Amino acid sequence: MPYKEGKKWRGVVTLNGKRTTRLYDTRKAAVQWEIDERAERLREKKPGMDLLTLCNEYLDHVQSAYISKTYSEKSNICKRLISCWGPNREVETITPSRLLKNFPYNVS
Repeated sequence: MPYKEGKKWRGVVTLNGKRTTRLYDTRKAAVQWEIDERAERLREKKPGMDLLTLCNEYLDHVQSAYISKTYSEKSNICKRLISCWGPNREVETITPSRLLKNFPYNVS
């Protein structure tokens, strides 16, 4: 919501921790800028993490935090996931129901 600053109006948009402000002569112009700026920021798509990157970062954590047998088990599961879904699959697209439906191995 714009606020008066001196004789001008300041429009403020804060999304995802990033704050942007602009000064305008009228309140109407500041409101319109805020609406347009929010819409523009929401359209910007953040690049997602692919499955290979997720598995590599997870295995780095497991290697430093657990014993070698645990690392071996987790590594095998990651290999199965990548062989099933492909290394370039975005993690956000894999839902639990799709995973259980399409995973060819018995994970229990």
